[in-house]
This record gives sequence, C-alpha cells and structure tokens, in this order.
Amino acid sequence: MEERIKRLQSLFGGLDRAYGEYRIDEENLSDKLKKGGKAVTVSKPHSADNWRLHLEGKVGFGMVPIREDGTCSWACVDVDAYGKDVTEITNTFVQEYGLPFVIMRSKSGGAHVCIFFKEPVPAKLVVKKMAAFASSMGFDGAEIFPKQTHLEPDQFGNWLNMPYFDWEISTRYGLDPKGKRLDLDAFLDFAESRKISFDAWKALEVPSLEHPFSDGPPCLQALARQKVDEGGRNNAMLQFGVYAKQKYGEDWQDKLQEYNHSYFVEALPLKEMNNTIFKSLNRKDYGYKCTDQPMASVCNRSACLRRKFGVGGADLEFEAEMQLNGLRKLIYFAPDGDPLDDDPEWELSVQGRAIRFTTAQLTDQVKFGIRCMNKLSILPNRIANNRWLEIVREQLQTCETVEIPFETSPVADTLERLKEYLDENSHARTVLELLNGLALKKDSCYRFRLEALVEYMRQKTRALVDKKEVAEHLKSLGLSRKETTARDKDAVFKVIYWEIEKSQLEIYAEQKPDAPTVEF
Repeated sequence: MEERIKRLQSLFGGLDRAYGEYRIDEENLSDKLKKGGKAVTVSKPHSADNWRLHLEGKVGFGMVPIREDGTCSWACVDVDAYGKDVTEITNTFVQEYGLPFVIMRSKSGGAHVCIFFKEPVPAKLVVKKMAAFASSMGFDGAEIFPKQTHLEPDQFGNWLNMPYFDWEISTRYGLDPKGKRLDLDAFLDFAESRKISFDAWKALEVPSLEHPFSDGPPCLQALARQKVDEGGRNNAMLQFGVYAKQKYGEDWQDKLQEYNHSYFVEALPLKEMNNTIFKSLNRKDYGYKCTDQPMASVCNRSACLRRKFGVGGADLEFEAEMQLNGLRKLIYFAPDGDPLDDDPEWELSVQGRAIRFTTAQLTDQVKFGIRCMNKLSILPNRIANNRWLEIVREQLQTCETVEIPFETSPVADTLERLKEYLDENSHARTVLELLNGLALKKDSCYRFRLEALVEYMRQKTRALVDKKEVAEHLKSLGLSRKETTARDKDAVFKVIYWEIEKSQLEIYAEQKPDAPTVEF
C-alpha cells in the first residue's frame, strides 16, 4: 500500500499547505451508503496518512491542483452527471480524437476528465485550454480544476475529490480506453503512461465541433443527450420552444416539431402541440423557466449567461462578467478548540481570482464594489438588491468551510503584536499615562489603548492597519473594552482602554512557544 500511496502523491501533486476532507456522517448512514457528510478545507500540510484514510474508506481526501508558484502537474474537467453515463460520452470523445486524457468516475457519478504532466506547467496556460476541451466535448461551463491561476500566501484554492475512496469496492475509479473499470494498480500504470510534456500540451489541438444548442441554455444540451421522458415533456418542450423562437424567428414551429421527434422518448401528439405548446409560446412574455423541472436539475447558470440565446438581462450580464463562484467560509479556531466564527471571513472567486471579504462586504453591494476596486481594479455595476441577495444565498448553498488553526490566523498575528507592544511599553504608572501610548500592568492584567496598539503595529509593519479589524480580533480573543476617568491637576480626562488578563496571554503563548512573549 505504501508504494501505491507514493505513486498517488506523485501523480496528484499540488498545494502542500492545504487539502480537502469529506467527512462521512456515520451516525445517519448505513455502512453501505457512505455518501453523506461534510466537505471541509483543512489549512495544514497533507501527508500519506490522508491518502491512507481515503483508500480505506474512512475520510475522503481532496487535492488542490494549483501549486504555490502558480503551476500545476495535473488538471481536470469536472462533468456532472445529467441522467446519462457521461463517463461513456467523455471516454468516447477522448478515444475518437486520440487525446491523452484519463477518465475517472466522480463521487457524484459524473466524469473527471484529467490530464497529467511530466513537469509542473503554468496554470494560466492550462485552465483556458481545458475549458475549450470541455466545450468541444459538449460540456461548456463545466468546472475546471485548477480554478485559480494564482494564489496569495494566505489563500487555499479549490480542491477536487480524489479517486479510489474505499479502493477495493470504490465507485470512483479510472476507465481504460474501452470504458472498463481499472483497479488501482492498473489505473496508476495507465495514468503514468499518459503523462505529457508542456510542449506536447501546447501542440495539442482542441477538436472544433458543433453541438446542438451550443448557443442556447446548457439544460437543452443535457436534455437532448438523455432524451426527455413523459414526466417532463411539456415543460421541456416549452423550454425548447423559447430557444427556437429566439433563434429561428418565423420558422420556430417547424424547428420545434423537429425537436419533438428527435429529443423526446415519445413525441407529443400534434393536437397537444397546437392546443398547448404553440398557444403558450405565442404569448410575447413567455420566457425560459429555469426553476422548473426537468431543467432545474441540469441547469448550468454560469455557462447559460454567456450564450447568445441563453438567459439575459442586466442582472445576468453582471453575473456573466463577474464570474462569481466557489464561496468559502474561513473559520479560525481559538487555542481551546472553539471556533472564532462570530465575524468570519469569506473567500469568493471573482473573475477567476480568490478575494477575501467580510460579512458586511459580501452582503452590501457598495462595500463589495469597493473591495473589487482595491483588489481587481474593477468597479462592478449595481444590480437590484434583491437579486444581489439571491446570488449570495445561491453561493451559500454550496459554501465550503475552511478550518484554519489559530496560529496561522490574523487574530494570532494581532496577538503577537500585542504581546510585543506590552513587553516594550508596560511602563505606565497611572491610567492617565495610557493617553501617552503606554500600557499599564496592574495586578493580574494589562491595560492599553487600542489607538496605541494600532500605531505600534503600523510602525512595526510599515503597512496600513485597520483599527476596526484589530478591535474585532481583540473581541474574538475575549478582551473587554472599558472606560474610566483620570484627573490631572484640575482637569478630568475620560480614558477608554482594553484589558487582557495575564492568564490569557499565558494560554495563547502555549500555541507558539518560539514567539515573543511578555515578561511578567
């Protein structure tokens, strides 16, 4: 098993400092149905143990393909299952055009179409071409991994579930050129033999193919592939009809009859077409019904927004331009193991780049726009506020949690600066001297002013320091803000200060034994 793990680590190399886990809910599921659980991003280095637990079927493991330097040694098109065996569709495509991709069945029953490189290559030169291959296969808008082409030091990227979970009976396996299941050893041999050089990747041509409805809603492509059965015929026919009206004008009824006989298990009778379908579609206000079944289950909104005869409108143009996806909630943990989630950070991919937001920035369009200006040099258009909140809710439905150890959190950085500040400035003899930037050590606690700490941090880091953010960090550490008065001759001054117990500093110091500490 150790040799297999080493080969898997080499094949699926990626970001070293973070990985994904799919934690199975053992309490609510039987041993035979280990699919329910929770997807979590873990911000610490992965090891052979993660692969071992994955192969044993205990904890699912996911790898982030993008490396620290913006390169990748593998990439993937993640094709969702649309009621038909997409592994067969993708494998047929790969074999027909002699492409070096490796097909794997995904956790959801879809297909992972992977390419493996002999050496790490720039992600930005891989992602765009993988998207072109996805479109050529007829799956425009499918997720591409890596999702990012660049990572900041404090960002984690998006991870993909690895194959061969519970390896001996796994439903996530590789396919040979004939579409047959490969056992783990055969998969490793096959995948390693398919590795290509960067020069070979650049020379690889994307087949130029036309697919039905490639300029319309992706749901129509999915429905056409699987053919519509009796349960959803009318809704689907109306959806096909909206497309036909937009594209073919006066000839739309003839085209719709073609669709009726080509893409439905059993065609609708002409009488029903005349009395129900044509009558409904002749109303000028009839549009796409994206939330109705069977369309909703095969919807690909992001791809639909970019297509000529897809859904449209100002709000949708905004969504197409911004390319918002991959929302994640960043949860930091206190030394006692409790999550510091009263005011978490959020990470959202905007135009392919992961950006950090506060809750206030994510829910307020103006603040969101300011953040985009600062990070991307763009100012998004405003859309209806109700639609904006809907977008946020949609992102929350698929939001992943990132668990970040306390010692790597911004709160820990603030604490380190606080300890340094107290160590260097605890010379005050009275509360009044706090106004001079000093700290006061009294009994079992320290007192200091927020403004003095912020100024100290600015001088030490020579960078902008957000006073409100520092205050939030102090609150998350359990520090309290207090107020008192102090007299100087005939004048009385109000002094607002913060207080931290000596015992709190000792507890937090245990998390970083080599970090500077306050001398007591």
